[in-house]
Amino acid sequence: MRALSLLLLAALLAACTPKETEIAFPEPENLPAIQIDLSNDAPKVGEPMDLTLRITSDKRLVLPPVTEWLDPALDVLESDSEILEDENLWVREDHLQLALFQVTNLTLFAESDVKTLAEEPQELTLPFQSIQVESVLTEEDSVPKFGDDTLPDFRGPEALRRQRRNTIISAVAAVLVMILIVTVLWILAKRPKPVPPPVPPYRIALDKMQALTQSEIWKNAQMDACAVALSQILRHYIEGRFDIHAPEQTTEEFLELAEARAPWPEEDQAGLAEFFSVTDQIKFAASRPGSDVLDELLAAARGFVESTSPQGGSE
Repeated sequence: MRALSLLLLAALLAACTPKETEIAFPEPENLPAIQIDLSNDAPKVGEPMDLTLRITSDKRLVLPPVTEWLDPALDVLESDSEILEDENLWVREDHLQLALFQVTNLTLFAESDVKTLAEEPQELTLPFQSIQVESVLTEEDSVPKFGDDTLPDFRGPEALRRQRRNTIISAVAAVLVMILIVTVLWILAKRPKPVPPPVPPYRIALDKMQALTQSEIWKNAQMDACAVALSQILRHYIEGRFDIHAPEQTTEEFLELAEARAPWPEEDQAGLAEFFSVTDQIKFAASRPGSDVLDELLAAARGFVESTSPQGGSE
């Protein structure tokens, strides 16, 4: 009796155990070929899907794992792969169990073409397979209820009017702020820029003397050119500093006018007369004194400028 019970239980278990069935793929017409079988293309959220992918070729291929071709949103629960080959065919079968945990519509394979390696690189086009994942809730469950009716709009007409009024006020405020910003930028652009103060005559003269000492005519001790340059620098300084304009006058006329209007002491006037006398001799009489005369003329001109400048105290 006990043995009979065990036999009946074994038969019952065998009848209840699901049998695995092999997928009979049709023989592909062209090689290499990709064939796919998906157990469910419209699963519920989290519901497993069985995927079998068969790649058939007349040459041995080098392929990446099939998981690299899948859309990243898919979760791979299980996967295994096997390769079968004989003299004429090479077959790789991949068996995967997939699931997706969001309501969406996606394409099974993120890749479109897969490059393989046989005797030379070759591309396989993956089949297009769309999956529509549905919610586990029914449409009736997803609609909120309030008693026997749907939830009413608690805002009411006054709240809607207030919302519209606030939207209009915000838009007007934004326009006013933009107008204010544009106005401020326009005023700032039209405001006159500060004019830098003019360079004082004494600074111009000293800078020109410094540049003269670094010029080629000074380094080559060209007497007449250096004398003329020093004379012009000092003449322009006196004209700019003391408003004595005499561009067409001779040296004697310029010195007489300067002496009549000069605020400097007599010894500076005497030094000024001697300076212009020496430069005129070099310029017109073709005098060729030694190079040390240029240094003395430069020192005399610089000393006159420094003693008569505002920093030197002469006004």
